Amino acid sequence: MTRVLLKTQPAAARPRPVRPETLTERAYNRLEEMIVTLNLAPGAVLSEPALSAALGIGRTPIREALQRLSHEGLVRVLPRKAIIVTDTDPRRQLLVLEVRRELERLLARASAERATELERRRFQAIAEGMEGAARTSDDLAFMRLDRELNG
Repeated sequence: MTRVLLKTQPAAARPRPVRPETLTERAYNRLEEMIVTLNLAPGAVLSEPALSAALGIGRTPIREALQRLSHEGLVRVLPRKAIIVTDTDPRRQLLVLEVRRELERLLARASAERATELERRRFQAIAEGMEGAARTSDDLAFMRLDRELNG
C-alpha cells in the first residue's frame, strides 16, 4: 500500500473563512450605529416592533441585539415598560478607551506576529481606509472599518 502525504499549511497559516453576518449581528451593528451617530438620541424610547419594521429584521434578532446593547450600557431595558437609549458618561467612556487601547496594543502585536501575508494585506487595506475616513471625517465609514478590523 502506497501512502500519499499531503502538504498542508499549519492551522495558524491558513486564512480563516469569512462567516456571514447573522441577523442578530446585523441588528446590533445597525442599532449601535444609530445610537453612536445620534440617530437614536439619548433618552429616546425604543420599541421592538418599530425597530423590527424600520430595519426589516425580525423581532427575535432585535431583542437579542438590544440585550447586548443593554450589557454594553448603550440602552436600558425596563422589563414590560420601555427600552431607553442611555446618556453617555464621558468619564466611563474615557475609562473604556484607556482599557481598550492597552488591549488592542497587545492584540495587534500578537496578530502581527501570527498573520499570514493575505491577512497582512487585508489589514493594510483596512488601515488605509480608516486613514481616508479620518481625513474626510466620515465617522460611519471609520466605524464600519473598525468593526471589520475587529471582526
